[in-house]
Amino acid sequence: MLFRSEVGLAGEVRAVGQMDSRLKEAAKLGFERAVVPKSGPQRRAAGLPVTEIGHLRDLLPLFGIDGGAKPRRARDMKTEGAKTP
Repeated sequence: MLFRSEVGLAGEVRAVGQMDSRLKEAAKLGFERAVVPKSGPQRRAAGLPVTEIGHLRDLLPLFGIDGGAKPRRARDMKTEGAKTP
């Protein structure tokens, strides 16, 4: 699986340059699937199925992980291990 994009600090997935030529080359090299950003024109490479995502959380179902859980904040994780009086 090929991942081709930029990721922002908030998890948004953004387009990068020369996507079409890179997808074609990936197909030649034997990659079986590509994951690309939803932003920008739709991409299709001969013989390479393309999955479009807009955020990192959109990757979870591709790996069989339920993405419905609410994200935890760092502040909450710090207090989980603390002992209460």
